Amino acid sequence: MKLHHNNRTQRDRLSASYYALLGARFVSVVGDGMTQVVLPLLVYASTDSVASVGIVQAARWLPAMAISVIGGALADSYSRRALLILTDLVAGVSISLFVCALSLQPSSDVATIWFCAVAAVLGACAALRNPALGGLLTEIVSPTQLQRAVSLAATSRSVAGLAGPILGGVSLTVVGATATLAIDAVTFFVGTLLLGALVSGGTVDIAGSNLMVATREGWRYVTRRQWMWATTAYSALFQLVYLPTFFVLGPVWVIESGRSAGYWGTLMAVFGAGGIIGSWLPGKLRAPPPLCLVWVTMTAAPVATVTLALDSSSIGPPLAFFLSGIALAISNTAWTAILMMKTPKNLVSRVLAIDGFGSMLLKPLGQVLVGLLGGLFRVNTLMVNAAMIVCVIGLSGVVFVNRIAADESE
Repeated sequence: MKLHHNNRTQRDRLSASYYALLGARFVSVVGDGMTQVVLPLLVYASTDSVASVGIVQAARWLPAMAISVIGGALADSYSRRALLILTDLVAGVSISLFVCALSLQPSSDVATIWFCAVAAVLGACAALRNPALGGLLTEIVSPTQLQRAVSLAATSRSVAGLAGPILGGVSLTVVGATATLAIDAVTFFVGTLLLGALVSGGTVDIAGSNLMVATREGWRYVTRRQWMWATTAYSALFQLVYLPTFFVLGPVWVIESGRSAGYWGTLMAVFGAGGIIGSWLPGKLRAPPPLCLVWVTMTAAPVATVTLALDSSSIGPPLAFFLSGIALAISNTAWTAILMMKTPKNLVSRVLAIDGFGSMLLKPLGQVLVGLLGGLFRVNTLMVNAAMIVCVIGLSGVVFVNRIAADESE
C-alpha cells in the first residue's frame, strides 16, 4: 500500500525542467512588472510630454501584434527552448544598452526615439516568448500533468505580476528609475541561466517548409473549430467593451465619487490577490475544465465595475474586485489548459499565438472609444452598460459553444 502511494506520488511529480521554466518566467515577469511602473514615469520625466508616454506604449504594442501573427509558427518551427533563451537575451541586452544610453542625457526627442526602440524590442520579445512558452510546456509535461502544470504556471505568473509593480515602486524610491531598469535587465539574464538547465524535446516537426505556410495551417486549424474561434471572439469583445471601462473608467470614477487614489490601489491589490486564487483553482479539478466554465467565469467578471459604479460602501467594491479577480483568472487559466490539451503538440504555439492576437486585436480601439464616450456620458453609466453587454452576450453564448464543442470533440 505504501509502495503504491509512493509510485503515484512519483507519477504526479512535475520535472526539474518544468520548475526551471517556472523560475525563469517568474523572475522575468517580476522584472517586467517593475518596468511597467518605471518606464512611463521615466518617459514623462525625460520628455515632459504626455503624448510621448502614449507613443511609447503604442511602440510596445504595435510590433507585438505584428510579430504575434507569425510568432506561433516560429515557435512551432524551431526549438522553443532556444527561442525563449534568445528572447530573454535580446531583452536583457536591449535594456542594458538603454540604461547606458540614458547616462548620456539625450534631448527629449532623442530620448523618445530610444524609449520607443526599447519598448518595441520588449514587445516583440514578449510576442515570441508567450507562444513558445505554451508549446514548451507540452514538451516537458506529460498530458496527465498538463492541467496542473498550466494552473501552477498561471498562479506563479499572478504572484509575480502582483509582486513586480510593488517591488518596482519600492526600487524607484530607494535606488531610482535607471537602476530599476538595470534590475529588470538582470532578471532576463537570470531567466536565461534557468532556461539553460531545461531538457526539452527540441524542434517540433511541422508540415510546410516556410513560416507563411505554417501560419496559414494554424489559422486553418482554428477557423475550422467553431468553439475555438467563438471563444476567442468573445474574449475580443470582452477586451473591446469591458476591460477599458475597468482600467480607464474605474480609476476615474473612484476620484469622481469622492474616494482617494489610494482606494483604487487597494482595489487593484485585492483584484490581484483574487487572480492568484483563481489561477490555482483549475489545477485542483479532477477532470479537464469544461468550456462553459471559461464563458461563465468571464461573464461574471464585470461584477467589479458594476459594484464600483452602484455601491458607495467601503466593503462592497473590494469584495467584488476580489471575486472578479478569481473569476477572470479561472477563465484565463481554464481556457489555456483547454487549448493546450485539445491541440496537437505541433500546433500548440500557433494556436496560442492566434488566440492571443485575436483576443487583443480590438483592445486599443476600446481604450480610444471609452475615452471619447467618457466625455459624453456619465462614467458610472458607461461602466454598468458595458458590463450588461458583456453579460448578455456571454450568457447567450454559453449553451451555443458547449453544444458545438461537444459536436466537434475529437
